[in-house]
Amino acid sequence: MYYLLLFYLISGYSQILEPNSTHKKWEYVLEDSGDILQIALPAIAGLTTIIKKDWEGTKQFALSYVTGFIVTHSLKKIIRKERPEGRHLFDAFPSGHTTSAFSGASFIQRRYG
Repeated sequence: MYYLLLFYLISGYSQILEPNSTHKKWEYVLEDSGDILQIALPAIAGLTTIIKKDWEGTKQFALSYVTGFIVTHSLKKIIRKERPEGRHLFDAFPSGHTTSAFSGASFIQRRYG
């Protein structure tokens, strides 16, 4: 059941291939998976604290997630690493996707084992 929902989300969320794009289809799938996981893992972590009525855990998760977000986006402004696909945006490093996903995953592992 959950796998069907995940497949539906990934296939429905996938990006349209642009005719002059240098991206291959697998790169879009990988990018879409990252977009989903950056939201899913923290959402699961937050919902887990609520379902378990672990209010201390809810506060800890919120603090760690917000702190990670602020640090990551501050470093993006300081480092100004250009994106590799040539969009002339200077926010490639550090990765917000990675910060978000690992914030949720590491909270779940540290708090609940």
